[in-house]
Amino acid sequence: MICWDCGKEIDDTSAVYDQFSCDMCDVTLCRKCYGEQNGFCEECLSDIEE
Repeated sequence: MICWDCGKEIDDTSAVYDQFSCDMCDVTLCRKCYGEQNGFCEECLSDIEE
């Protein structure tokens, strides 16, 4: 799996702990992006902020 925002490869063995989805559109995010953006991908986050 690849993080939609940062492009980081998410290790399948740690996917249970490291793989998250955007709360709005369901794209795959890594733990770091998910945490920094409050559960949203960059695109949805910018839509919310507008």
